[in-house]
Amino acid sequence: MPARVYLVGAGPGAPDLLTLRGLAALQMADVIIVDTLVPADYLQALPLTLASKSVVRLGRTGLRWSQERINREVIDHALAGRTVARLKGGDPGVFGRLAEELSALRGAGVEVEAIPGPSVATAAATAAGLPLTVRGSGRSFAAATARATGGGVVPTLPQADTLAIYMGLEAAPAIRERLLAQAWPPATPVRVVERATMAYESLYHCTIDDLHLCVARNGVRSPALLVVGAAASLPAHQRASVIIYTGNQPAAYRALGHLLHWPILRPRTMEWQTSAPYVGEVSGELPSRLPPADALIFDAPEEVRPFVDVYGEGALPQKVWCVRLETLAMVSRLGIKTELLSAARNASGRPAPGSVVLA
Repeated sequence: MPARVYLVGAGPGAPDLLTLRGLAALQMADVIIVDTLVPADYLQALPLTLASKSVVRLGRTGLRWSQERINREVIDHALAGRTVARLKGGDPGVFGRLAEELSALRGAGVEVEAIPGPSVATAAATAAGLPLTVRGSGRSFAAATARATGGGVVPTLPQADTLAIYMGLEAAPAIRERLLAQAWPPATPVRVVERATMAYESLYHCTIDDLHLCVARNGVRSPALLVVGAAASLPAHQRASVIIYTGNQPAAYRALGHLLHWPILRPRTMEWQTSAPYVGEVSGELPSRLPPADALIFDAPEEVRPFVDVYGEGALPQKVWCVRLETLAMVSRLGIKTELLSAARNASGRPAPGSVVLA
């Protein structure tokens, strides 16, 4: 008797954006088949006991899996009586080939349930403080892929107040030409969200006219989302501060603005409920350049010297905050102007006694 298959939306990348139903499916599964775009440490950040499960990461060997091979892998496990959770980036029904997998599984007589997740378009825009709809000025949005079936670039893009364009980096020059040809003004604002909600997320501002230059100049890499139009048009006074955070406890500081999590020390990759959130080894994944930001938060003192060694003092934003007194002392010894920041708050949301909270 075949077991059930769950097609689970992982959301845009941050594990704490997974739905409770999606988490329950992962906990029940005997086999978890993980898409390439899901972060490598995603499962380790969840309350899961992985020792009792078989985890398959698609493309881990560097070879791209065909859709037919993925379907066969899922079906074979299900027909052998194993419960399977197929973990897919974003929402399975938005550029996730949900229709193809449902057809294959139902055709093989396998029970299947699709579990939605936050789509990359909605989650990336909202997390960046870019509302896809605004009463009175942004009544519609459309999600579109830049890729046509069989390769190449789509000949047209949909009409809406805001466009959220997937897979548009390599096609940025062609996307620019398509938008201009469809009468979008060249000065229309664009936000490029790279690695939305994940470690080393970046956010860039440009216009349709210089979109291709922005992508090339900043070395933007996949996965990235292009947000074009009304959602990218917020006045400066409504924009959330962009803050780079170098530690490994980002949830404590997200309320301060749009937090870009740039961990300097390598996070632990052990399973749920480890003792320390990071180890002393510098991450081997650090990108070559920092994105524009309004402020920077240092957490542990061990993060300061590696950050300065990699990026230099000239890369520091105007505001530099430190979470701990020992971190403040380390930064001050380098002659960098800084202030103390505490995320400690009481239930009313006000600063806890003895803490200093900067906004």
